[in-house]
Amino acid sequence: VPASWLIEKFAELKIYGIDLDSNRVRIASRALGQRGKMVVGRVPEVPQITQMADAAIMLDMLHYLNDDDLRLTLERLGDRLCDNGRLIIRAVIMPNARQSLFWWLENLKNKIGRIPAYYRSFDEVSAFLAQADFTVEHTEPSGSRGDLYWFVLNRGRRNQ
Repeated sequence: VPASWLIEKFAELKIYGIDLDSNRVRIASRALGQRGKMVVGRVPEVPQITQMADAAIMLDMLHYLNDDDLRLTLERLGDRLCDNGRLIIRAVIMPNARQSLFWWLENLKNKIGRIPAYYRSFDEVSAFLAQADFTVEHTEPSGSRGDLYWFVLNRGRRNQ
């Protein structure tokens, strides 16, 4: 859905997407047509690309990456961004308050599926981003539950 919205909004945009679910990749590939490429994969196995990217987007996935995979993913994405390229992340942040029914069900789903989850605080996510040399340009909560945050980041001009 985000890729479809982006190509409708920006006519010149090319999309390269990665998802674990082959069915979602198949559907997204049909929606993108010649405007993009979708592949089955997972981070930190970010593939090489033929030209530097202006932006990368990670939606609701940081909590599925252990610390080492998160560091490596951020490093690899940063290496594939052009100078002053943007990384846009929507991160799931464990709420400080009492957990809602949604969180209880999410934790149960992960436990049944044997899916490890690495929920981090806002400050912990920010620290990982800073260690990867990303500068936070903007953060904003998303949704009404207060457990999703947008991070708009800039890798900045790097001395090579």
